[in-house]
Amino acid sequence: LEVLLRLGGSFFLAMQERRNSFSLSKRSACRILCLGESTTADLRSQEPYPALLERILNQRNPGIRFSVINKGVVGITTSEIVAYLEENLNKYKPDMVIAMMGVNDSGFHVALKGNARERGSVLLKNLRVYKLARILLLRLKTKFESTSPGGTDKAVEDHMLGYILRSKFLDDRMCVLVGKYYRKKRKYAQAKDAFMKAAELNPGNTEALLQLGKFYRFNGEYPRAQRFLERLLEIQPGNKEATFELGWLYRDDGHLSLAKSTLQRGLSLEPENVREYLLIGDFYAETGDAQGAERLFKKAVELAPRDDDTYYELADFYRDQGAYSLAEQAFQHSLDINPQGNKALVGLGYLYLSRDQFPQAEAAFKKALGEA
Repeated sequence: LEVLLRLGGSFFLAMQERRNSFSLSKRSACRILCLGESTTADLRSQEPYPALLERILNQRNPGIRFSVINKGVVGITTSEIVAYLEENLNKYKPDMVIAMMGVNDSGFHVALKGNARERGSVLLKNLRVYKLARILLLRLKTKFESTSPGGTDKAVEDHMLGYILRSKFLDDRMCVLVGKYYRKKRKYAQAKDAFMKAAELNPGNTEALLQLGKFYRFNGEYPRAQRFLERLLEIQPGNKEATFELGWLYRDDGHLSLAKSTLQRGLSLEPENVREYLLIGDFYAETGDAQGAERLFKKAVELAPRDDDTYYELADFYRDQGAYSLAEQAFQHSLDINPQGNKALVGLGYLYLSRDQFPQAEAAFKKALGEA
């Protein structure tokens, strides 16, 4: 397969160089070098954009002659383009360079300049089988996000993904993409294997470490989850999602004091995360820290004063604490924002029941049922 792909690629490059030689043979005052991927190479067009650019420039500027060199390569990444930039500049000596790139990167690190290490990695990435695998995966990405579970297409995709995971031309970013696909389809064991493969290929892949931490926490394997999350935070100490995840892991594992300090650190990293204020508020209330819980709920209300759910959560907290007047006020605030908020109406109804205010409770429940 590699040989066949290379033969096809060699034929295309030969044709491209023939066109470039024709452009170079022209006497011109301005030489333009076009670098890029398939959008520049444009195998399907009789006139790729560099050729079209040359024709238009020469038609509209009769006083200046232009020659445009097409160095587009199908499947090439930005790192590869940068690695060979100096060579292309020395070979073609252009007056101007146009670069259109980035589509094939899919999260790859891009070096600021071509170096020996980068060019070494280019040797692997230049394998046509490797590029074919990447192109197939990128084409599947759109389908993964738009198709529903089931059907023969899914079986074919699963087979291809399994092949990609076993391929020696694999990279960690591909594995993460495959893992997210499996997770979305609730194939958690396959997702875990893909994320683990990503972490093996690149121990510094923070997304893979995060997903493994989540997987093992969900399955109650707290020490393993903790190792992945702590490794992530060593690499990226300011990772907000990992910090919150580690805090909740400590909570699940019974380390309540450590959980609180870690979750507070998460809030310091993301001080406007309303959802986390509410969740952590519930946690504080469950552990008997009513004062801390009230502070967190009030902060959520302060951050989202037009969100009826924040007032509902504050009201629910006050009701559980027996602060019925404060609970009633918060429920009313929630209903002022959303008069049809059934959750707040039901909460208010139960509050009235606990105070033996039966007519008010009946009215609230009827309104929630749409009978008022």
